[in-house]
Amino acid sequence: LQSHDLTFFLTRNNQKRTKRLYSRIRDRSYQDRLAILNLTTIESRRSRGDLISHYKIANGLLDVNWLASTKLMSSIAYHGPANAIRGHKKRLFVQLSNCPARTNFLNNRIASTWNNLASSI
Repeated sequence: LQSHDLTFFLTRNNQKRTKRLYSRIRDRSYQDRLAILNLTTIESRRSRGDLISHYKIANGLLDVNWLASTKLMSSIAYHGPANAIRGHKKRLFVQLSNCPARTNFLNNRIASTWNNLASSI
């Protein structure tokens, strides 16, 4: 078989399999379909991807040209007496915003989750 024949064959088999699978779960609820396919919700997948992306950016594994650099919290900005000894040193500063575009910016989307991570990560 030629390589494009094999690709067509595999693609065709995947299409048939997907069609059969879809016909079985089409009438199920979103949560049931996720359970059958062993997937998480779109919100948790997005959050996980955002955290991975920020980790790569913060550790120099991914180069991003920001218009304004990411701000980290200073030790003075920690809330409560225990935060000076708990948490990690790369806590993100949440930027205040009045517009949805800034609210949905990567750093603002993940700040609370990122700041609650253990320092060992």
